[in-house]
Amino acid sequence: AAAGSALQARPFNFFVRRAAPRGGDKVVLDCSTAEFLRGQGIDFNRWLDHSVPYRSTADAAAAAAAVRQRVAAQAEADAERRAQGRVFSPSRPAEAAFVNEAMERVAAWVARARTQHASG
Repeated sequence: AAAGSALQARPFNFFVRRAAPRGGDKVVLDCSTAEFLRGQGIDFNRWLDHSVPYRSTADAAAAAAAVRQRVAAQAEADAERRAQGRVFSPSRPAEAAFVNEAMERVAAWVARARTQHASG
């Protein structure tokens, strides 16, 4: 670094790999290629566990469009739930079933309480 400079450039090595699209992707190697890479010290576990994923411009645009579509669909579903007086938005079917059953039980409890209060 030059005298008085606060920055210093150094080489930095890191593994990269293509980002798997939703639903997965395949890595295909010939046995001889894998043997050669292992012989050169490539640690496939490290590559998969610690690599930096990258996407092509087209893949990134498709992923962004898919996210925008999911966000819009979720916002529409949330607005519908709010209109029905339901604020909680479960993300898994098991959560939805649990919440729906709980809401039905609470509604039945409230109805019984109102009936008892009115008659009592």
